[in-house]
Amino acid sequence: MTWVAPFASHHLSCIMRKLLLCLIAVALLGACRQAPHYNRGLLSIDSRLKGDSSNIFHALDSLRQSGLSYPADSALYNLLFIEALHQNGLSSLDSASLKFSEHYFDSVGDHGHWVATLLQEGIMHLRQGDFVPAITRMKQAEYYSDGLPKRDPLHYDIQFALGEANQEAKCNELALQHYLKSLSCADSVSQRSRYAQSLLSIAQVYGKLGETDSFIICITRSLPMLSEAQPKAEALTTLADYHFHKRQLAKARMYAGKAANTGLAYLAARTMGDIEAAAGRMDKAKDFYYLAVNANDADTRIYAYHKLIDYYQNKKDDKTLLFLSENLNREYRNYQHINSTKIAAIQADMDYEWQQEAERHDRMTLIVSVLVLTVVVVLSIVIQKRRNGQLKRHIEQLNQQYNDYLRRYTRLSNEIEQAHREKDMHSSLLEEKKKEVERLSEKLAQFQEDKSKPVAWVDDYGLFNADIVFHLHNCAARGKHPESEDWQRLNDLFNEKQPDFMTRVNQRTPLSQRELSVCQLIRLRFIPSEIAVLLSSTPQVITNMRSHLLKKIFGEQGGARLFDSRIREV
Repeated sequence: MTWVAPFASHHLSCIMRKLLLCLIAVALLGACRQAPHYNRGLLSIDSRLKGDSSNIFHALDSLRQSGLSYPADSALYNLLFIEALHQNGLSSLDSASLKFSEHYFDSVGDHGHWVATLLQEGIMHLRQGDFVPAITRMKQAEYYSDGLPKRDPLHYDIQFALGEANQEAKCNELALQHYLKSLSCADSVSQRSRYAQSLLSIAQVYGKLGETDSFIICITRSLPMLSEAQPKAEALTTLADYHFHKRQLAKARMYAGKAANTGLAYLAARTMGDIEAAAGRMDKAKDFYYLAVNANDADTRIYAYHKLIDYYQNKKDDKTLLFLSENLNREYRNYQHINSTKIAAIQADMDYEWQQEAERHDRMTLIVSVLVLTVVVVLSIVIQKRRNGQLKRHIEQLNQQYNDYLRRYTRLSNEIEQAHREKDMHSSLLEEKKKEVERLSEKLAQFQEDKSKPVAWVDDYGLFNADIVFHLHNCAARGKHPESEDWQRLNDLFNEKQPDFMTRVNQRTPLSQRELSVCQLIRLRFIPSEIAVLLSSTPQVITNMRSHLLKKIFGEQGGARLFDSRIREV
């Protein structure tokens, strides 16, 4: 083995030189890929969008008129403009601008703005009712946001947007998961409005899931924290709808009236219409349903048209009926059926693929980060594996040899005993077998730590010749681990042949099955190397266990040999 050291030293030095060259190359590439410089005004707007987005359009228009001559500024301007639109409840169809921004941020390594662009692309698709591309982009933003600082507000934006997308797609369980994540990303003091908005959305989902207690807790907590008109109107409308379905019309009317007083009466129009209809005031209900046909979501518009059609059918107003029916048909033509199961499955597939990719990335990162240490560790492992392999082969050979001696000894002893009974064996042959038995007895004694010969092994209860005992010897000789049924058979053998043994070893403190197996195997004269194989351990661990069991069972201090002696006296 004298060649290992110089070979390892030369091999290690070659790998170190190659690794150093790779690190230098990576550093040079990183230096060449400099972060872009953005217009300070755009950066100021970017920071404002994380909080209050008012007056953003005026500021953006001023910057555009002054001129944006660099690609970096154009890319950031596109992103901020679309983001401001979305924050103010508006939509955009300018996907080309966002695509330009996405490619630019990716090419220059601006990870934060690139992730923000993915999110805005997802929101753009969502506003158009395209759920699959919307959620796909949002999920990509979620996955790649792992590289952002923990307190980056973008984490909240992504989780809340995914909550909204899943809620609109009627994947309520997934929506709840993302809303709860968004809540954990928002601080109840410094980000009070975001925190309250998450609580409100969580309450709405709980309401759809029929979890009334959770709904009441969240909606009650959110309402005092809501300061902006629209989320407050949504909360009040949600409460009104809840009380309406509980047949508490007075409370429903009160909350719906408060929602209307915020100046956003259209949000509560459907609920107000239902309240008036339940009270029998269909003429008033009609006015609210007319207001509801202008709602943002298609389900509310379709519902309102149906209510109006029912109203005018009773009035027998065919002209108005025709007009409303045409509008309803147009809604249905534009209505996109939502396959919630498919959308949930797409997200599950993406999560699985990303998990696999993340695991591959983590493995590669780990390999790179510990490459130098790996060389040393690999050499150590190779040497240790060789030693372990040699030790394992030695133990298997030892156990095989012991098993062979034991079987031959048992067979010859039985033949001699039978010959004595039947007196049919020639004396010279009998004497020869006795000598062979004595020789095997000497060899078996060498395996025992107390050097005791088989003749001294107590066999008053027929334990040693049981089938399960020989089966376990065979397992140890082949390096095979016993099945759980084998250990049960061994327990049954002791319960049948020597029940006092099981009682006494468990008398002071109940033993685990592993500890009980050590006691049984030592009692049956299994050698430590056999026990180590049978219990998937090492001889040293078995030795330590025997010393520990001496104290645990007998309350005595001492070594493994004393334990063996004491356990064989039981």
